[in-house]
Amino acid sequence: MTTVETLTPTPLDQALGFTAADLAANQDGALSPSQIDRLHASMRRTLAFSAGAFVVVAFAATLFLFFGGQNNVPVLSVIGISLTVVNAVVVGIGAQNYLRTQHDVKAGSVIVLEGSVKRTVRLSGRNPTYILNINEEKIIVPKIMFNAFEEHSTYRLYRAPLTKTVFTAEET
Repeated sequence: MTTVETLTPTPLDQALGFTAADLAANQDGALSPSQIDRLHASMRRTLAFSAGAFVVVAFAATLFLFFGGQNNVPVLSVIGISLTVVNAVVVGIGAQNYLRTQHDVKAGSVIVLEGSVKRTVRLSGRNPTYILNINEEKIIVPKIMFNAFEEHSTYRLYRAPLTKTVFTAEET
């Protein structure tokens, strides 16, 4: 078991928001209680967003189908049917994210990635996507996390198996 030491705040642990206890748990191959709480919060957000999207899109689809049938306007009916399909996709994606997160909580373990970091910014129109490449594996991260890593330095990252959430990292 790894001993818990006091970390001197670095840009990396500030960007990822982890403590010495989190890092020690990850080094032992397990999730810390605060990381499990973080995954639970992610599950709640996923459920809330999926439920809200389901209600809004289902209501819109119902309106289009109703008015399309009442007024004999096939275009409105096609829009209603299309919204029903979109609703199924949104619910499916929400369920998939929920199940992945639930698996990560139950597994209680982390995956370790170690290697040299290459940073890439991909632009889609005006929207940048920040990508860390470690051993040919691409990880999309927020800008603050992206800036905390130094190009071509060697790091060990600890992340969830299915959601691929990066919990902690250390320079090696």
